[in-house]
Amino acid sequence: MRFNGDIRKSVAIAAMTLICATACGGAAEEAQSSPASSSASSAATQSSAPAVAAVYRAPKKACDGADTTAMDAKLTNRKIQREDVTTTKLSTMASCTLAYKNHTVMIQMEVYQEPIANIMFDGFKKAEAKNSTLTDIPGLGTGAYSYVDELTGPHMAAWDGNLYITIMIGTLFGEPDPADSELLPPVVAATMTKLRS
Repeated sequence: MRFNGDIRKSVAIAAMTLICATACGGAAEEAQSSPASSSASSAATQSSAPAVAAVYRAPKKACDGADTTAMDAKLTNRKIQREDVTTTKLSTMASCTLAYKNHTVMIQMEVYQEPIANIMFDGFKKAEAKNSTLTDIPGLGTGAYSYVDELTGPHMAAWDGNLYITIMIGTLFGEPDPADSELLPPVVAATMTKLRS
């Protein structure tokens, strides 16, 4: 994933705008509605409400939150190169960078206070589609896709509930190997399971 600051800022602003519009608009409509219509609306909402979205918790230590067991079995000499956790009013971002014998792996787990993980996912996906060929990955979270950057290697992003997660794998020596893409989905799936409350 190209962690472009301008793109991240634009997507975050769009997400906050949508949250405000939804909250303010919902409050205004509720104030204007009559008790009868409110009761009818409530009943309709209860009958057609979707299943409760999955809720994920932010890890206290970034690399403790990432489950790389499947990857560790195929790569060697795993070492934590860097990890940090940053918390804001909007979210908690946990970043874990791992070094293996000939690979480097970066995992970012973003857990949101508001239901905007899908907005971040869609925003970055739309931006990345301008530069790369994306491949959707079914059955992983609510949405997931991958692509291969010719300079940095395979990348993957996924979202579910209040979690947006990205992972990339590069080589320390030689050209990036597109086949390394196969190592990413098991890590994302296991990490989602580990972070689910």
